Amino acid sequence: MSTGAIIGLLIAIVVVGLIAVVVSQELRKARLRRQFGPEHERLTSELGSSRKAEAELLARQRRAAKLDIRPLTDEQRTRYAADWTTIQEDFVENPANAVASGRGLLLAMMRESGYPEDQDETVMAISVHNSSALDDYRQAQVIGDKSGAASTEELREALLRYRTLFDDLVGGTRRESRVAATQDADARQSQTRDLTDSVTAADRPGD
Repeated sequence: MSTGAIIGLLIAIVVVGLIAVVVSQELRKARLRRQFGPEHERLTSELGSSRKAEAELLARQRRAAKLDIRPLTDEQRTRYAADWTTIQEDFVENPANAVASGRGLLLAMMRESGYPEDQDETVMAISVHNSSALDDYRQAQVIGDKSGAASTEELREALLRYRTLFDDLVGGTRRESRVAATQDADARQSQTRDLTDSVTAADRPGD
């Protein structure tokens, strides 16, 4: 093989390798955006770069993977649904108490589902397993913390926001769908590697 051909082959391998890396990174970013939604944007703004945000989200995934998060049983769902109905009915007479009860009910549900007791770790787990409910949960917590000074309208908003996480927990955790999304992303990366190998092989001289 001539020197020019060898150089051309090396250049092609490097270019294909770079393309594979870029595609892999974009697939990872897209997967994280799909899974974490607004939390990805919030962290990007807070940390100053999407790279740092993605590193934090990947770290959360690794931490959450060590937890034994499991769906509630049908019996538990039925019981908690009845409890939530009672809480909503009590809101008319005592809004602050209803919000506090809703908060306590969510904590009980999460403990039975295997969420950690530490509040920061709880938020971390919610961001991974219940990402669509995270923002509502955070805002409800803020209102709940000042329940003595919150207006009835604010308390109603808090209960409605708590309801987002309640519905997610009653519907079961999203672990299965998260795993499926991860497997899909891994499959795409595998296809990218196969494409890289195919292109590289095509650039080699025939036997």
